[in-house]
Amino acid sequence: MSGTFAELDLDVRYETERNDILRDFYRPVLRRSVQYDRLASYFSSVSLAAIGEGLIEFVENGGTIRMVINTQVDAVDLDVLRGERETPTEHLSAILDPARAADDVQRVRWEVLAWLLANDQLEIRVIAPTTGGGIFHPKTAVFRDKDGEVITTIGSNNESLGALKRNYEIFSVHSSITDSRRHWQSHIDSFDELWTGERSQWEVYDLPEAIEAKILEVAPPDKQRLMDDAAEHLPEYLSTPTDPTLTPLVTAGR
Repeated sequence: MSGTFAELDLDVRYETERNDILRDFYRPVLRRSVQYDRLASYFSSVSLAAIGEGLIEFVENGGTIRMVINTQVDAVDLDVLRGERETPTEHLSAILDPARAADDVQRVRWEVLAWLLANDQLEIRVIAPTTGGGIFHPKTAVFRDKDGEVITTIGSNNESLGALKRNYEIFSVHSSITDSRRHWQSHIDSFDELWTGERSQWEVYDLPEAIEAKILEVAPPDKQRLMDDAAEHLPEYLSTPTDPTLTPLVTAGR
């Protein structure tokens, strides 16, 4: 595992017109994280695969990830999530289906998620409103390092880090090292309350076993196979990072 958050000189705000978000923020922070909690908004199979972008760092450092994801669900979907119906609906299956990967990049990002899930480093829960409509739309994250320091983000950045290279996105950053507790503790509290189902307007469900099994089918047989696939196909690992602790997985000219 490489370093702690104390080594980082982070900006208070990141935006796509000024920063390479993946290079300047996500990779150096994830590299030093032992826990990553994320609230993410509306999902599709493609956008979930995009979250694998950057999480290859957790394959190397052994960290854990808790992710709350949202999708619009109907009554039958809820029966599946509650364990009252064994066979997943077509809608839920489509959202959480690695077979829908459109190219090698998406495929390998699914492999990253599957490997983390298979090795008890990733836990995904699905959130839905208890009654009526409503959209779960927060975009926040909490990172922790081995010293117990915290970094939180909140802003417009969505679940697809790739979209940060095309859209105008902006988010603010708070740290237990540089900011008072009131700036970052509320983000931790919000995540924990949603994760444990303490919010009365929202229900949180574990992934149905059948859907989890489908994801696990694409987990590589060993870590080296995954790292080799990442070196060959993940664009986030094909450029030289500014952080000296983040050595690219590929050599020049490959």
